[in-house]
Amino acid sequence: MRAVAGRTAGVVSHSTVHQTLSGRRIPRWGALELIVEALGGDPMEFHPLWKQLRVQARQVPVGSASKSVQSPGYRFKLAMTRHTPQAGNLLILERTRQIKGADGPLAAARYLEKKIGASWNSPLVATYIQLLEEAGQEGKVAEIVPHFRGIEMRSAEASNVVAEIFDELEEYAEAARHGRAALRQDPNNARYAWLLGTYLESMDMLDEALVYYELAHRLKPKDYDFVESYLDSLLEKSQFAKAEEVARTCWEQESLRVYAGISLALQGNFLEAESVLTSISKLASNGVRALAQVRVALDRREDALALLAGHLEKSPNDLNSGAMYAELLRDAGSTEKYSEALRRLEAGIARENERVAAVMAKIRAAKQGQ
Repeated sequence: MRAVAGRTAGVVSHSTVHQTLSGRRIPRWGALELIVEALGGDPMEFHPLWKQLRVQARQVPVGSASKSVQSPGYRFKLAMTRHTPQAGNLLILERTRQIKGADGPLAAARYLEKKIGASWNSPLVATYIQLLEEAGQEGKVAEIVPHFRGIEMRSAEASNVVAEIFDELEEYAEAARHGRAALRQDPNNARYAWLLGTYLESMDMLDEALVYYELAHRLKPKDYDFVESYLDSLLEKSQFAKAEEVARTCWEQESLRVYAGISLALQGNFLEAESVLTSISKLASNGVRALAQVRVALDRREDALALLAGHLEKSPNDLNSGAMYAELLRDAGSTEKYSEALRRLEAGIARENERVAAVMAKIRAAKQGQ
């Protein structure tokens, strides 16, 4: 995720890349466009798909008052009865739905704007923002953002929507504040816990981020994004045995099994780590590098070099693996091969620099056109 974020010249944060690729919510077009370009895609091919998805997915909710205990996925929530007039909001949202069906999302948003008035902490704000985005009124959303600073929203949904807006603005402290409010109001929401962890991680508050990643994983232990973030956080905090334990609960997912191999290696169990890593049918780049390091630790440097050489034939733009390969060649005294590896590495870095320069030029041109 950090590598993709780097290809956008740092304009898009790694947490936004993660959230975009996880598919857990519809991203804003500006971030998605840069991510598509960073991955070598054509933004003009993706833009109509993105617009179609927004129209389909941005449905006006009936409101939390309509949920029943028998409904699938029901979560026990702390009732905010003193602050949330659910009955009145339910009627307003139903009228909003009718207006949207008859006259479109912009008309529905204007109706809601009158109902919200100056009460920017209203639970109706979540639906209002969604309607504005559906109507292509991102500029209007930007105008109302200052109203959300320093206040607490009166519903978990509104708190979460506002938190995600501040995250995209890279105002992580404000995002975390609203994220905490969302989780207080809906304590069993795994996604809110996970998002709060990403905001805290963006501020390098790793200890607290780990707490919320663990909560998200506990609430939904089979969710790929939640367990991956939890595992990354455990490794970052050097909790290798715990990371191995968690990774073994997701053994059927090969992309997560690699964490078990890495955790074993970090505990010095190199033979078992090699066994785990070689049991994975298709190793990603991080798995290849981990296996190469394990083989070096087992004094099988030639095997490590052969592994990296084969990987780089298929993935020549993997600069991290290229750097490891060059370093091993240098240590082995293979002067000619080392020089060639350095040349390939320099060419790869030059390609990345060109990509970053193109992204920055596009950003400058967009700003001049505003």
